[in-house]
Amino acid sequence: AFGDKVKVHYAGWFTDGKLFDSSYRRGEPTEFAIGQVIEGWNEGLALMSPGAKFKLTIPYDLAYGEAGRPPQIPAKSTLIFEVELIAITAKAMPYVDWSEERETISIANGITYQVLTAGEGLVGAEADSVSFDFARYDAEKKVTISSSMIGAQVGPPSNPGIPFLKPIMGEMKPGSHLLIRVPKAMDISAPAGAESVAEVTVWQLKLNSAQKFEKPVFSMPTAEQLTTTASGLQYQVLREGDADGAMPTNANKCTVHYSGWLTDGTGFDSSYERGAPATFGVTQVISGWTEGLKLMKVGAKYKFVIPGNLAYKERGSPPKIGPNATLVFVVELLNVQ
Repeated sequence: AFGDKVKVHYAGWFTDGKLFDSSYRRGEPTEFAIGQVIEGWNEGLALMSPGAKFKLTIPYDLAYGEAGRPPQIPAKSTLIFEVELIAITAKAMPYVDWSEERETISIANGITYQVLTAGEGLVGAEADSVSFDFARYDAEKKVTISSSMIGAQVGPPSNPGIPFLKPIMGEMKPGSHLLIRVPKAMDISAPAGAESVAEVTVWQLKLNSAQKFEKPVFSMPTAEQLTTTASGLQYQVLREGDADGAMPTNANKCTVHYSGWLTDGTGFDSSYERGAPATFGVTQVISGWTEGLKLMKVGAKYKFVIPGNLAYKERGSPPKIGPNATLVFVVELLNVQ
């Protein structure tokens, strides 16, 4: 369905038989959301189930239009694709109609909502960090942007890109699932007078978790508290992750809260102090982090002691981290995408 994230293998030809693109040749499938590719793909994939293999002949008006995509795709090109749908990796929330049988609740700035599922626990607005899934729909009930397209959102219970998030988080607890009507002035990317944005937009929002964080205090673990891996990385499990929590791979991005110190207790970096978690690719950090993150499940909290050869090595990271410095981190894994 529109908005679902899918993994596919494909090959594409011009009508003269010339191959112009192929995931098979690259040796790995590609992943994207239906709605983020050419219209012929959006329409064709919506007809398929995992395991299906279709040949699509796509006229130029459903591909790259009159202009094409120079220099690779000439103007007015009809394209032929062989597409294999390997998996649906994330599903968009299906549209739900507003109902007179459900109570409609009004809050600030013209926002109204109906409760699809009630939650329990910490109110989202009182948390340090929340994780939520969402979907936004246009007048034709089609998803325009969703967490299935870009991943579940993790961060403080306010977001300048979603102006209504902070007030609606005051109405939600973990497990809450709301149907929300948002006026144009509070919607995303809705500048004054923008005719392309409806006066009222429909959203769904599911609050997965709401957490308050205790800022960690430095302490050096004893040898008995640490487990040492073959590389020399040492770690202490402060909290196990969720039983069904995802574990990162090199292909993932992670959202974490963390603090880092030198072995004498000198702090040099902390997302807790900044008030917002950090998101990065598993392979975009020092090798000790890359290895350590792959030991964790979402919800876990570990302490890492990372020797210099798995951190910043001889170069260090001046002015705070010297050459071959051993580093100590507390890391909480909040999300994997």
